[in-house]
Amino acid sequence: MSKGDPVPQLPHDAPMAGEIFRHYKGDQYRVTGIALHSNDEEWMVVYEPLYANPAAKLFTRPLREWAEMVEWQGVQVARFAKVVIV
Repeated sequence: MSKGDPVPQLPHDAPMAGEIFRHYKGDQYRVTGIALHSNDEEWMVVYEPLYANPAAKLFTRPLREWAEMVEWQGVQVARFAKVVIV
């Protein structure tokens, strides 16, 4: 991406900073922001683990993977599901 190039449209349903999601394997994460990969112009979700002793303070995952369905124990589930706090 070069200066002045158009920025790809961010999907309207992209996660927002501060939202908490549960990974299909059980751990929870807080979205810290959305970043644009400088080489391939792909949107990335930047998120922090909400569990003790993580391997890193922040992680990234392509937005397309964040929103996809995966098979877990023979069932199709969302890779990340938004945690609704009431």
